Amino acid sequence: MDGVQYAWTERAPFCIGVLDADGNITSANNRFIETMGDINTLRGVNFVKALVQKEQTEIVGKAITECRSPDTDRHLSEIDTLVLSQGMPMYRRFEWTIGQWDVEGCLAVYGTMTTIVDD
Repeated sequence: MDGVQYAWTERAPFCIGVLDADGNITSANNRFIETMGDINTLRGVNFVKALVQKEQTEIVGKAITECRSPDTDRHLSEIDTLVLSQGMPMYRRFEWTIGQWDVEGCLAVYGTMTTIVDD
């Protein structure tokens, strides 16, 4: 995330990822990168299709679509999300909030990891 206006995001104690109009990751704060993986790997990756467990993609995809409407956000609990930063890919359970970002057409996903997923 670039610029002075986004300085607060780097100190946030939770993950923040910015999604473009197609749901692809465009940028992220330090916590997102530390938790989810290298931004050079994640940039351009579709958040729902690539990182959300298959059984939950419909729920998260619907929430993202709904959040395209002004002044709309959605909170999603217990979303199993692929994490690439732990040495090997594994699913972790997250609480995600999806909402508007200040760049037209973009959304933000705000989240915290809650637990390791037991298969």
